[in-house]
Parts: sequence; C-alpha cells; structure tokens
Amino acid sequence: MATPLPLRFEETPIAGARLRTRLLVWSAPALLGVLYAQRMGAHPDNDVPAWKLAVIALATWYVWVAFTPFVERLADRWPLRAAPVRHAVFHLAAAAFCTLLQALATALSTAVVGAASWALLPGIVGDWFWVLLPAGVVVYAAVHVARQAAVARARLEQRERHTERLALALRESQLTALRAQLQPHFLFNSLTAITALVRDGDTTRAASALEQLSALLRDALRATDVHEVPLRDEVERLTHYLRIEELRLGRALALTVQCDAEAEAALVPAWILQPLVENAVRHGLRHRAAAGTIVLTARVYDATLTLTLTDDGAGLAPDWERRAALGHGLANSRARLDVLHGAAASLVLAPARSTGACVTLVIPVRHVEG
Repeated sequence: MATPLPLRFEETPIAGARLRTRLLVWSAPALLGVLYAQRMGAHPDNDVPAWKLAVIALATWYVWVAFTPFVERLADRWPLRAAPVRHAVFHLAAAAFCTLLQALATALSTAVVGAASWALLPGIVGDWFWVLLPAGVVVYAAVHVARQAAVARARLEQRERHTERLALALRESQLTALRAQLQPHFLFNSLTAITALVRDGDTTRAASALEQLSALLRDALRATDVHEVPLRDEVERLTHYLRIEELRLGRALALTVQCDAEAEAALVPAWILQPLVENAVRHGLRHRAAAGTIVLTARVYDATLTLTLTDDGAGLAPDWERRAALGHGLANSRARLDVLHGAAASLVLAPARSTGACVTLVIPVRHVEG
C-alpha cells in the first residue's frame, strides 16, 4: 500500500476552520433544542420558564464547539482503519467521556439559571449522562466521520497537486532535453558551414556568418528556460539562420512572411521553425542554381494558430516518408509539440501544390500573459 503524503493537522479543512464556523455548525442542534425547550415551557405541567430551558439547551449543544477540535485530534491520532476493533473501543470511551462533560455542562447551566438546586448537581449530571449518551455517541461519530472525510479530501487534493508538480517537472525536463538536442545540432551545422567558408578563403562571408550565428546564440542563451516565444521572435531567428545559409550556399534565400498582428504575437515553441526551414534548405533549395524562396503563412482562426512553411525547392524525394520518420528535425519538433500541447497540436509534411514541400503546423493560440 502506498504511504500517504504527510498532512499536517492545521492544513486540513476542518482543523483550519475558525471559531465562528464551528459556532454556525453547532447552531443547528442548539436551535432545535431551543425550539423543543419552548414547547416544553408551554406545557401546563412544567413550572420552569421557557427562557431557562432555552439557556439549558444552548449550553447542552454549544459545549460541542469546544469538543470538536479534541475529537478531530483523536480521529487523526487513532483512525479506525488502522485498528478497527481496538480504536473503535477507544472512540466509544471518548464519546462517553464527551457525553459526561456535556451532561456536566447541562447540569451546571440548570443550577446557574435556578432551575435546580446546586445540592442536586451530582444526581442531575448522572441523569443527563444517560439521557444524552445515545445522542452523544452519534454526534461524536458524526464529527469523527466528517474529520476523516475532510482529511481524505485534503490528501486527495494534495496528491493531485503533487502529481501536477511532477507532471510539470517532467514536462520541463522533456522540453529542456529536446532543446538540448536541437541547439548543439544547429550549432554544429552552422560551424561546419563557416569552416567551409574559411577554408575557401572567403573571410568576409565567414565573418558575416559568425555575426549572424552570434546573434542566434545570444538569443538562445538569454532565455534557456523559455519554451514558448512570440512568433515574431521565431521569424527573427529564421532570418539570422537563412543569412548564414545564404553565405554558405552563395545564393539568395528569401523568407516571405504573411501574417497579421495577432498571429505575430501568438506563442510558438522556441526554435520550432528552424529545423523545418533547415530541412527545406538541405533537401529542397540546396540543389537549386537560382535563388530559393520560403513562404511562412500564419493565420489565427477559432482559437487555433496555423503555420504553413512552403518552399519552391526540388520537392520531396520518392522515399520522403521514410526519411521524415528517421529524420532528427521533424521528430524533435513533433516531440516538443506533444509535450506542450498533446493531441491539440499537429505537424504534417506534404508535397506543395506546384513544386517544393509544405509543412503545416497547427497549435492552440496562446499569448504572453499580462
């Protein structure tokens, strides 16, 4: 059996209730007692005024306001589930003790209001004890059950919060691990491209590529714990990346962005578009002799952000589905979408209508809070 989570007494719902809450709870039986006292006071054979009977009734039941914390602590200390028979006997004795104190409070109130002589107090206590014992056991049991139910509910809520914290920690670690895979991969490819420029003696282009790479790394290091960024930030990263690829390939790579202000402000997973554009350059645009174009379209509709990346490259290879399944970029992107959004997000690669390839990414719309 799993060990229950530690739960301090003062953290549970009933134990933390204020005095006025207990007074309100015990006002129900006290009010019934007052109504009964009024009825008894109107009886012809009764010689005790109704107001005295009402005071006695209030004392009889409001005394449980003081007993309630005591019963709750006993319920915590000796729960029935731990040792049903032995603890049941203990709680019966505790219920009898509470009833005895209740009888004492009733007898004292009787003497105080002058409804009986102080000399008769011991006998009155005994009489009230046997009268109140059945109800006292039932009331004690009700407090005990209510306490156990409150503790069970509190433990359930605590487990749910604990589970949520674990899920959040797992989600954060998964996203961090996926980004840790992605950024070194991109850095390696970029440095390889810059190394090729240096070997070719093209120091001007190599220096420009290093500046673009520096801007990307500065951005990545500035927010290593941020898993979602506005789309406009992702577009800026793509611009830096494509400048590096232009210098490496020696031809222009144009990025056309078609989106409105709402889509620009929507949050997307950080670095989600870079590996998709990298695939477009590597498998589609790299073999073109002329300049290549990538079109990014972003639309918000019905609480959904749809991103479409289309290139005019060579298109998908005959075995593109197998390559896509084995590739790093798509697998990483899909894994991150699954962690962030689950089944609410999707990423689909397909041939473009005319030439090239098209990647469609669908995620729920979210914006920066505040």
